[in-house]
Amino acid sequence: MNNTQHREYRILLIEDDFGLQHFIMRRMRADGYQVMAVSSGAEAIKELSDTQQEYDLVLLDYKLPDTNAEELVTEHWASLGSPPFIMLTGFGDERVAVQLMKLGAEDYIIKEADFIDYLRPAVERTLRHISQRDQLDEAQRQLKESEERLNLALHTAGIAVWDINLPEQHAYVCERWREISGQSLPRGPISLGLLHAVIHSEDRDYFQRRWSNFIRQTDSKRHFEAAFRIVHAESGDRWIENQGIVVLREPDGRPRRIICTFNDVTAKMRVREMEDQLRRAQRMDTLGSLAGGIAHDFNNVLAAIIGYNELTQRDPENVEFVLSNADHISRASQRAREIIRQVLLFSRLTNPEITKVDLVEVVNESVDFIRAVVAEHTLIETYYELDKAVIDADSGQISQVITNLLNNAAHAVKDVRGVIQVRIRETVSDQRNGYDEDRYGFFCVEVQDNGSGIPLNIQERIFEPFFSTKRKGEGTGLGLATSQGIIGSHGGRMTVTSEVGHGACFSVILPKARHSTVVKEKKKTTPVTPSALRILLVDDEIALTEVTTQLLILHGFEVDAYHDPVQALEYCKSTCEEYDLAICDYNMPHLNGDKLISILHEMHPQLPCVLVTGNMDQQQAKLTDIAPFTKLLRKPYSHEELMEVISEATLTDFVSQEFAE
Repeated sequence: MNNTQHREYRILLIEDDFGLQHFIMRRMRADGYQVMAVSSGAEAIKELSDTQQEYDLVLLDYKLPDTNAEELVTEHWASLGSPPFIMLTGFGDERVAVQLMKLGAEDYIIKEADFIDYLRPAVERTLRHISQRDQLDEAQRQLKESEERLNLALHTAGIAVWDINLPEQHAYVCERWREISGQSLPRGPISLGLLHAVIHSEDRDYFQRRWSNFIRQTDSKRHFEAAFRIVHAESGDRWIENQGIVVLREPDGRPRRIICTFNDVTAKMRVREMEDQLRRAQRMDTLGSLAGGIAHDFNNVLAAIIGYNELTQRDPENVEFVLSNADHISRASQRAREIIRQVLLFSRLTNPEITKVDLVEVVNESVDFIRAVVAEHTLIETYYELDKAVIDADSGQISQVITNLLNNAAHAVKDVRGVIQVRIRETVSDQRNGYDEDRYGFFCVEVQDNGSGIPLNIQERIFEPFFSTKRKGEGTGLGLATSQGIIGSHGGRMTVTSEVGHGACFSVILPKARHSTVVKEKKKTTPVTPSALRILLVDDEIALTEVTTQLLILHGFEVDAYHDPVQALEYCKSTCEEYDLAICDYNMPHLNGDKLISILHEMHPQLPCVLVTGNMDQQQAKLTDIAPFTKLLRKPYSHEELMEVISEATLTDFVSQEFAE
């Protein structure tokens, strides 16, 4: 045996037979071990109590002059650090040896004539096991420390983790999940059904749809994302942001193991809800002041439609006269449609959606919108130094800010011959806001009026929430505070300059778009001759259903129209495969259009669908959760827009047919 192999191991021999003691020591030392010997229990206690002497193994004879091994181990071993030991016992003492094995002995050797041949491999085997056990203990200690550090980091970050085994339908969860969910969960793998049970009942279908779509995907780059509520056992509803990534896949690409993170964003959602309430209040405040002008403008449009319709009825045989009146009615209808679109855009309650936005276009729309409410003697002048000003922004929020500034300016000049000037120009930063104007640059929108101006002491408070200079009932004091918050969230700033008696000028400075200065235009398609399609049309508005049916028939389509979505669904259970397209209104009694489309897709997964809505923004956010192959169509729509969305949904282009044929 290699003598250097065991030099690091120290062995204490407790044996009162000096002849046997020297024999064992000589053989153990020959094998490379460092061996010390004592002959009584008292000496053993003294030797093992010496902190300078640490032993890797004790060879313990059962019978000693002053005690026996069982008493020594039972009464003193724990206080001595519980060193590992091998029991040495005389022939016939197997029962005692087994008892000591129960007390912690690593092994036992019966002292027969050739016992040394059994002792040497037993010592080597025991020391090897002790070393492996120490390594395992150290690994477990390090693992426990790592888990504690991970749990501490996750707790500090507010993040919980699931390690999901998809084929087994279970997951390992960290301690943070138990805190977030309030679930009392056992250690070890947890059923996914038990974990999903904590999801709010109103969000469960939404989550299940997204999860089912995710685990069916074989795209290695796709991640899972969802936001939903859970029901905490004590604190009630909590908002959770959930992200997941596949870390192991089956040979066919299907997910096998998924790591999911869960972040409790309840506080952030409550803050966002309060901000939304403030923005909503400000929008309603502004819309309230605009209502009279909007009604006036809309009544003018209706008067034109009614008037031209009555003229047509008086002379229906005059084709040229009828066509001219129809053209006037069409123009007035487009104006009414634009008024409604602007109201919806201004008052929409959806979350911000950052896209490439032309600031010039947004300002022009706001100016057109505000002209309906300004006094007749008030002039609005526009001065633009550029034709296009592309920014990264939510167009609805920027429109809200500009409309609010224009409305304030109109209010400031209502008692004088007012002039409101709107300017757009390029500008640079003043180096105090930290933006990189050398790389991107800025645009500035200025709204200036010739009203009475704003005193300096009021200018210092003008952006404070609920501070207003208007009379009671004329404003909430939220407009400028909300506007400043919106502009700040877009990386910009808003300032005011004013002198009493000389009006006020509000400046909105916004960064240019980071990557592109071109707003994408709608792709134009090349028309081709259509093939006949069979279309399912569902809308509870009878008049609209009839006119849409006629439009579709004129274009050569076969149409099955229903006013009752439930009746349509019953019919489709046996005929759904026969349709090439379904067009469904969103807002219907008994069954909304998005739900109807989801059910249709369960029966016919490849069925193209069009969801028709009067509020495009409200349904746009839900589109990805409805189903694939679904397009949106805004009410009111022209026959060209109807044909265009059908073309997009069915991946076909159609020739526009003239109604005068």
